[in-house]
Amino acid sequence: MADYCTLSELKASLRITDNVDNTLLAQAITSASGWVDGYCERTFEAAGTAATARDFIPSSRFQVLPIDDAVAITQVAIDDDLDGSFATVLTTADWQAEPINGRAGGLSLPFMRIRPLEDGYWPLDVFEHRATVRVTARWGWSATPNAVKQATIL
Repeated sequence: MADYCTLSELKASLRITDNVDNTLLAQAITSASGWVDGYCERTFEAAGTAATARDFIPSSRFQVLPIDDAVAITQVAIDDDLDGSFATVLTTADWQAEPINGRAGGLSLPFMRIRPLEDGYWPLDVFEHRATVRVTARWGWSATPNAVKQATIL
C-alpha cells in the first residue's frame, strides 16, 4: 500500500512547522491512505514500469470482464481448451480495453475492464470455476489522482 500524500504536504495543509509530531502524522497518513483504499475498494498506486500477468475468471462468455486497474495492457491470452496453458494469445482486434476515452469526472482513468469484440468470447470453466483469461499489463494508475491525495490529507 502506498501513502497518498507526503508528510510535508500534510504539514503544509495543517500549517505545522515543527517536527514534534512527525511520527504520529506519518501514521495518520498511512491510516488515511488505507481507509481510502478500503472505502473505494481499490488502490491508487502509480503503476510500475514492468508488465506482469494476472489471471481472471469471467462470469459470462460475452460480457465485459472486470480487471484490476491498468495503465497499459500488453497482452490478453485465453485458456480456450481449459488445460491451464493460456496458449491462445488474442490480438487487439479481439478485445477492447475500457473506458475507451480514459476520462470521467475530471480524472484520467486506467483501464478497468476488457470487452470481447466481433466473434470473441471468454472461455468459462463452469465446473472448476478457474481463471481462463490472463492479462499482462502495467497495473495501477498513471499517477495518484489529486482527489485521492486531498481525501487522504483531509
